[in-house]
Amino acid sequence: TVKFTITPETLGRGGDDEIDAEVSISPNGRHITYVAGADGQLWVRDLDQEHPRPVPGATRVYQVFWSPDSREIGYAIGRRELMRVPITGGTPALLAKLEGNFRRASWSSDGQTILY
Repeated sequence: TVKFTITPETLGRGGDDEIDAEVSISPNGRHITYVAGADGQLWVRDLDQEHPRPVPGATRVYQVFWSPDSREIGYAIGRRELMRVPITGGTPALLAKLEGNFRRASWSSDGQTILY
């Protein structure tokens, strides 16, 4: 059992096209993500580490979802683009241009399909 508190300076839910402050647990149970700050920076807390870290390249994040192998994080940017970024950070890759009202996404267990 691991007990801790997440205390980012700003963790608040924005409007529909703003940051999303929900906390998300990886499928393997080893990582927790959340969005904090005015720029919508994505943060990861590895449960075997004492402090969270920002995911380089992942800002303006809205609605986080995990790849089934817990190696990548998917998210939307202002309900316009669906992105993916490795948990270690890097250049986010475009998954899809979004149309209509985006609310949530889910990655299939085989890693081949993203439903949104």
